[in-house]
Amino acid sequence: MPILFLMVGMLITSCGEKTKKQSREDQRDELVTDINNDREDIKRTLNQEWEEFKAASEQTLQNTEKEIESLRERIAKSNEKQREKLNEEIEKLEQKNQELRGRLATRSDKFKENLIDFNEKAKEDQKAFQREFKRDMDNIGNAIKDLFKDNAN
Repeated sequence: MPILFLMVGMLITSCGEKTKKQSREDQRDELVTDINNDREDIKRTLNQEWEEFKAASEQTLQNTEKEIESLRERIAKSNEKQREKLNEEIEKLEQKNQELRGRLATRSDKFKENLIDFNEKAKEDQKAFQREFKRDMDNIGNAIKDLFKDNAN
């Protein structure tokens, strides 16, 4: 009889250990699932935000190119001294615009090729990229507006 109690006790104890172990594995699996779901949510959100930002940026870059072409026509009507200086400045602006187009394409490729680790840091990086990119586009736009203003004197 004591042997029977001993065997029942061991059986109950071992079942309790398996249950605890199974519970920890279930918790770990649940945590991994939550992390993966969070990453998918972040990925979906960042991709959607990126597509919107990219479309707006491409439109702005295209508008800038049109403004530069318009300025070239205006520059052609300027006197020779101004024309040389204005052409140099417009070339610089055109180069900056192309650099922005290249940065946009590089970032877009990273999204297409899933080279971005979609986590909280990716959100911060995306906001920083968009803020810097917008600032650079604004700087080009302001420089275009000021081009003839500075050379009117």
